[in-house]
Amino acid sequence: ACVNIAYPTPGRVVTYDILAEFEGDLYEGEMVRTHHFIDANGSHDTAVVSLSAGGIVVTVTTESREVHRVLSNPAGHFEILSVVDEISGDTGGFPIPDSTSTTTYTPALYVGPFNRWCEGETWTTPSVTETIQTDPGGTTSGPTDAWEGVVESTSESVTTAAGTFDCACSKTTLTQGTNAGGWTRQCVSKDLGVLIREEIRAPGPEGEVLGFLEATDID
Repeated sequence: ACVNIAYPTPGRVVTYDILAEFEGDLYEGEMVRTHHFIDANGSHDTAVVSLSAGGIVVTVTTESREVHRVLSNPAGHFEILSVVDEISGDTGGFPIPDSTSTTTYTPALYVGPFNRWCEGETWTTPSVTETIQTDPGGTTSGPTDAWEGVVESTSESVTTAAGTFDCACSKTTLTQGTNAGGWTRQCVSKDLGVLIREEIRAPGPEGEVLGFLEATDID
């Protein structure tokens, strides 16, 4: 069965409990993501991440503008052309220097399903060249990871502190890169178009949890 995924309503705010890496260690925290807009050509959102790292509160705000395109073949899949991130924040009350990071992909980075998910559908994302220009800073370039994905379900009930949602869920497994064999499972609300739960694990069916995200409030 195939389902369509709604675009998030402009201004939609989702709060998440997260487990994220900071300077090589994992910390629990919170992320508040505001979806300014998203359509077939691009997206604009702001994410504010707060972590308590060794007793020090770290807050990072990232405003992202992505240029992508939705494909007709495979229908409803998409590829990313570029992403611009404007980053600011503070560590223990001391400001982090503002920076802007511009990432481009050559050729475009094929990601997989976007607004149309079909249960059992599989795809392969090849490695492409990623060029990152940071201001202040410099330019780096290298290969992206490669992965394989599968849509595991198009109607999975997922319950979090934010409520119970009818979700489409996928699993992607890295096939190339430093974390090859590691995998990510994501569940997206079909009606709201927002990510409800995500877990990132090391290789193996019950690999070590390397990252986690779960919606606790949706406004």
